[in-house]
Amino acid sequence: WMMYSHTFTFDDGVPFTTGCTAVVTATFEGAALGPYDILIDILVAQKLLREVMELYDHKNLDALQEFARPDGSRRNTTVEVMAQAVYRQLHSRLQALSLSLSLSVSLS
Repeated sequence: WMMYSHTFTFDDGVPFTTGCTAVVTATFEGAALGPYDILIDILVAQKLLREVMELYDHKNLDALQEFARPDGSRRNTTVEVMAQAVYRQLHSRLQALSLSLSLSVSLS
């Protein structure tokens, strides 16, 4: 799980700051097992997910450039946006290790 704060702004234009505790689930799938009859070493998967979660855990997401729009306004960092951010970061790390696995990420 990870915890973060963030500000939402909707149609009324009135921002409100709140916090979130999110449980992160990452699922790895592949067509075949590797040379040791595993898809991915669990220690590698845990390390990669921890690295990603450290980017956001106990952070104010409003301060992260990643969630700024080109015009300088901020995205609403909804659970859906955060799942997408975790997916992108984790997928990038898998690619850097030349691991061609299917990945899904959910936050609840």
